[in-house]
Amino acid sequence: METFCDTSHCEMEHIFYGSNKTENFFKEEPSAGGKIIVFKSDLDKTEFAKSVIPTVEKEYFEVFRPLFEFIKSKCRTSSSIVTSPVKDEQVLKKKNKSAFAS
Repeated sequence: METFCDTSHCEMEHIFYGSNKTENFFKEEPSAGGKIIVFKSDLDKTEFAKSVIPTVEKEYFEVFRPLFEFIKSKCRTSSSIVTSPVKDEQVLKKKNKSAFAS
């Protein structure tokens, strides 16, 4: 099997390559047989994550859907799992009452 080995350049940020909102963070570099797209600077990753990613079109996040569906499928579901802040508060009140009742 042929691979790019040490010449592979695939970072998490590449998922968002192609959006006009991320174009200033990528550049093309020559490579054997063509060019590669690289993230310009590791120093910009925090700014990219905090300022740019929240503005990127939602279709760029669809790639994560199978991952989250898999995680969701592994989580147990039960009425004992708290699903909302209101229910959190109700559960805590019940626990506190029962703790003081004994």
